[in-house]
Amino acid sequence: MKAGKVEPEIDAKIRAEVAGLANRFDARKDLSRETAAMLFFRYGLYPSVQLVYSYTRKGSLTDISKDLDEFWRSIRDKARVRIEGVDLPEDVLTKTGEVLGSLWALAMQKANESLDGQREEAQARVEHARLAAEQAEQRMEQAIADAERARAEATAAHAQREEAERLLAIERTEKLAALQRAADAEGQTAAEVEARRQAEERFSADLEAERQARAQSEERLAGEVRFAKMQIEEARELGRVIKERLTAVESDRSLMEAQLKRQLNTQTEELGGLRLEVGELRGRNAALTDERDRLTRRVDELLARLEQNSAARSSRLKAQVREGLRAQLVTKPAAFELVELLEVALSFDGSGGDDEPELLYLGVPSPTGSRPITPSFRTLEELEAFCAQHQERYEGLDVADGGLPETWFWEKKT
Repeated sequence: MKAGKVEPEIDAKIRAEVAGLANRFDARKDLSRETAAMLFFRYGLYPSVQLVYSYTRKGSLTDISKDLDEFWRSIRDKARVRIEGVDLPEDVLTKTGEVLGSLWALAMQKANESLDGQREEAQARVEHARLAAEQAEQRMEQAIADAERARAEATAAHAQREEAERLLAIERTEKLAALQRAADAEGQTAAEVEARRQAEERFSADLEAERQARAQSEERLAGEVRFAKMQIEEARELGRVIKERLTAVESDRSLMEAQLKRQLNTQTEELGGLRLEVGELRGRNAALTDERDRLTRRVDELLARLEQNSAARSSRLKAQVREGLRAQLVTKPAAFELVELLEVALSFDGSGGDDEPELLYLGVPSPTGSRPITPSFRTLEELEAFCAQHQERYEGLDVADGGLPETWFWEKKT
């Protein structure tokens, strides 16, 4: 028998006892053996491997299977009866013991079967008692429901009776009121007859007045109809005139639309031509801009080259003029002597022509810097005349001994 088929109450008891055995036996082997013995001898359950494992939860199924094999071996050893003290062969004694053991096992089986039958009978009685209790509880609940329903019906009947009494009282009150109204009606009959006569007279008078008013209304209606017909005719005439005017306006509008369309087409064509011209002008402008940029770059290059050429040409001209002055200075003894003797620097401003300088200057260096230069001379002849005029003033100077004057003869004295 598997643990899942054990009754819940028995299963709870078994688990409680297994918990107690687990506190007493720590080893898996002992716990498995004691649990199997309890299941087999106390509850009559076959201790299979799954059943024992479901209660102990110790070890693997293989280990529990070995423990159960040892358990059954010990049971067989205990059930085997050994007869001693009898003068019989050993094999006979063994067989006799086995037979007695089998008889004991059979007796145990029968006892367990009887115990199972009693247990099943007790369980059947418990189940029967449980069903009887459930049926009694159901009957009690049904009785309570019937009582509640009867109480509700009684309450409803009481309410219906009160409602009937209330309606009866209302009916009595209404009947008395109807009798009173009937009595009052008999007293009011004469007054009602007189009132009806007066009402008929007023109705006749009102009817005559209504007839006269209707006749007057019919006359007014006829006049209004005639007036409406006249207005309709006038409206028709006005509609005809408006229609003619609309036709003329529509014709003029068509002519104007055609003229405007022609003008629009012409302007569209002109606009297309202008757009083409603008595109061409933009293309030309872009080309001219590119050409202008190219020419600007070319002019810049030419100006740079011209400046380079001018600087080189100016340097060459100055060198040529300086050499020419040097060659011409030999023919001017006074100026040549001054330049050679005193190491006077001859400088010029080459802003004149290609062959000669514009201005000539004399200047002498000193330890503190350059002295002021002489006044300018336009030609070598002017320089020669100036040097010849002051020749006696610089011939006596001993330049080798450092006898340079504080001031030169051409400098202004302060």
